[in-house]
Amino acid sequence: MGQWLAVTVNGLAFGMLLFILASGLTLIFGLARYVNLAHGGVYLFTAYLAIETYTRTGSYWAAAGMALGSAAALGALLYALFVRGRAWLRANPLPQVLLSFGIIYVISDLMQARYHGLAQSLPLPDLVSGSVTVAGATVTEYRIVLVVAGILVAVFLWLLLSRTSFGSAVRAGVDDHEMLSAIGRNPELLFASVFAIGFALIGLSGLLGSAFIGASPGVEYTIILYTLPIIVIGGMGSLQGAFIASILVGIGDSIGKAYFPQLSLFLIFAIVVLTLAFRPEGLMRNA
Repeated sequence: MGQWLAVTVNGLAFGMLLFILASGLTLIFGLARYVNLAHGGVYLFTAYLAIETYTRTGSYWAAAGMALGSAAALGALLYALFVRGRAWLRANPLPQVLLSFGIIYVISDLMQARYHGLAQSLPLPDLVSGSVTVAGATVTEYRIVLVVAGILVAVFLWLLLSRTSFGSAVRAGVDDHEMLSAIGRNPELLFASVFAIGFALIGLSGLLGSAFIGASPGVEYTIILYTLPIIVIGGMGSLQGAFIASILVGIGDSIGKAYFPQLSLFLIFAIVVLTLAFRPEGLMRNA
């Protein structure tokens, strides 16, 4: 019982980290109709940046501000450079994917040049560096932090999109840019904000993940390998679906590594195959 509980909590922690990461991708696609697969590279960039900032300042708050702020700025910059005013790009997923991978390659090479391919990790804060034992299961406090963080992000996004004028305006602008302009809202500013928020979420995952899975060459592709199944299982553009799928993928990965290490990825993609067989549109449709 204790071992199963520990495996489940570990899976939930990993799943919530994946949700924070996938929520940025899902938010951008669901509201801006843009397939941003550069999130793996952005994770690598912000994880290394958080670690270096902490090394230089000794402040977790400085590391958090640098990771989230730089990611949000990068999102707004990429929107201004490549997406704004380019209707043909927003209507064609293939160029979006190719551009995303180009961004990943650039970021990967820059990180390789800067950090020489060294794997690094952010030290845990003393406040959450211990462990707790519940029902015979020993779980690190930081994993509990990840679970709570994922839930808080889910609540924040739900409130932002369903209980604010910003969320209503962006959802309306997905289908009718001209109507937004007619009521005095700037569609391009709204969607630039969506990109900034989506990238900031990826920056948050880089900050939290830098103390969990660390930063190392190749992790950007591992991130994509885990988040794409979440998008497929949950449904493109659905935050609710991404939340459920993240839990399934996280726990599935944890169970696989604990009991079937050679089949851990098989379990995840088996869930993808079953989802596509019975729910090709994913668990939740984007409204």
